[in-house]
Amino acid sequence: MSNPNIVFFAFILFVSTGLIEAADWPRFRGADGNASAPSANVPLTWSATENIARKVEIAGNGASSPSVFSGRVYLTSFTGYGLNPDDPGNREDLQQHVLCFDLNDGKLLWDQSTKASESEQKATRRVADHGYATGTAVCDDRGVYAYFGVSGLVAYGHEGNLLWQAKTGDGTKGFGSAASPILYRDLVIINAASKQRRFSPSTELPAKKSGESKTSRAAGQLRLWPRQQMGETN
Repeated sequence: MSNPNIVFFAFILFVSTGLIEAADWPRFRGADGNASAPSANVPLTWSATENIARKVEIAGNGASSPSVFSGRVYLTSFTGYGLNPDDPGNREDLQQHVLCFDLNDGKLLWDQSTKASESEQKATRRVADHGYATGTAVCDDRGVYAYFGVSGLVAYGHEGNLLWQAKTGDGTKGFGSAASPILYRDLVIINAASKQRRFSPSTELPAKKSGESKTSRAAGQLRLWPRQQMGETN
């Protein structure tokens, strides 16, 4: 990952200057999952120096997008393994992080990490293209929820306290994890099809308060990486 900081702080510029319609961007592709901000007036170009409000070092690498909720920015990253595909290090040292920054000044408020599952894939060049922290976290008034593939879902309170963890399977399909969780009522919903082995559920729906799995739909182990979307039907 060449420079994971650029995307993060380009986004901080847009929201901190009041150019986005709503202050919060609580999930991948925004509150409605459609990447729309109808009244936005954002820059059309940026670089390492152009249209960037500030830069702050983050722990390790990551390919997730930032989520913004109630004056805070949440991002995921990984450390300890796979940062350099030519010299990846020891897989048992892999840690997956959820980071929280102050939206106004970029100050790191907290950095919590969990040890990766023993089932995580080796750092091949294909996996190293995006790494071990690809899914974008989702937020609500209870906390922030992040998904790390075979290492599972993790939920933190807004002050960084661990709320719960939940596993979604240990199967892999060569590319790693890419799906981002969404929230619906009292549930966290995640596409985990590529993490499941046969006869295991492909989608886990843990309750946000406890992480207990409420519902699942079995589909075997499939090659599916997209994030899911909710809609109402008549």
